[in-house]
Parts: sequence; structure tokens; C-alpha cells
Amino acid sequence: MKIRVRDITESPEEVEFEEPTSGLNPALRNGPSQDFRCERPAEVRLTHYRAGQDLFFDGTIDAALEGHCARCLGDFAVSISAPFHFMASPRDAGLGSGEDEDVDVTVYEGEEIDVAPLVRERILLSLPTTPLCRDDCRGLCSQCGANLNDDNCGCPSDSGDPRMAIFRNLRVDR
Repeated sequence: MKIRVRDITESPEEVEFEEPTSGLNPALRNGPSQDFRCERPAEVRLTHYRAGQDLFFDGTIDAALEGHCARCLGDFAVSISAPFHFMASPRDAGLGSGEDEDVDVTVYEGEEIDVAPLVRERILLSLPTTPLCRDDCRGLCSQCGANLNDDNCGCPSDSGDPRMAIFRNLRVDR
């Protein structure tokens, strides 16, 4: 969504919009979070205002995604509700005076500011680094490939590293 800079006033204004999956899914697919896919557009609630030339944006993003588990390879639902706060300062003015540790700082130029890349970035930062269907996911059997979350497969237990098999038969006389 693009917002005209001149429409941002000193009094806070609230805007709601949807970030389409056509912008989110390519960002997920081409980034480090390839195990996720957006099911529907992300809902964004945004409040914007200005202080001099600095523009301030606060809001939340709600998104429903489908993840692909790194252990069992099953699909699972992921819900994200991520707050965000950022400040935009004109490129030619340098960083603004309202810097804060909790606020991301960016620059803008021209008559419009596009908040879509900032929304996509916040979604990417909110995703888990290792996609798991649940914390105690047991994954797949290394021998037969059965999903161990469903049932034990009956394969014999792992006898350890095969490179160490020679040492298991070694007898030491004392």
C-alpha cells in the first residue's frame, strides 16, 4: 500500500488494508523462509502521523500461513500477529530526531511511501527459524520413512554409528 506523504498529518490517522498473497508468497519463496506459504491476504492495521518531516507508523499485522515441518515434512497452520513501529525520514534530511530502540528507521523520497515492503519484512521476521508442526515432533524414521508422530514403525532401534561397529566386537583383556 502506498500512502501520499502530504496526506500524513500531525494527528494520527488509522488505516486498514490487506497485503495480497501475490506480494507475500514470492517474498517467502525467494527468501530464507521457503517452508511457508500465505493462505490468504495479511490484514494490516496501521496508524500514521508526522512530526515535522519525520513520518511515524504503528500497527499490527495478522497473517495466516501454511508451514512445512522440517522434521516430519507435514503441513501445519501458522498464525502471526506481529506489532510494528517504524519511522521514515526524508532521504535528503538524514535520520530523524525521534530515534528509539523499539522503532525501525527507514528513509523515503518522493511523494509516496510504500509500506508493503516493511509489512513483508515484519512477517518474515516473525516466522520461526525452524518450522515445526509442534515442539515435540518426532520426525520420520531414518530407516523406513514412517511418520513417528503417527505411530512407532517397528524398525529395529538404531545401533549407533556404523563406522564404530568394529569397536563393539573388540574384547579387552585385563
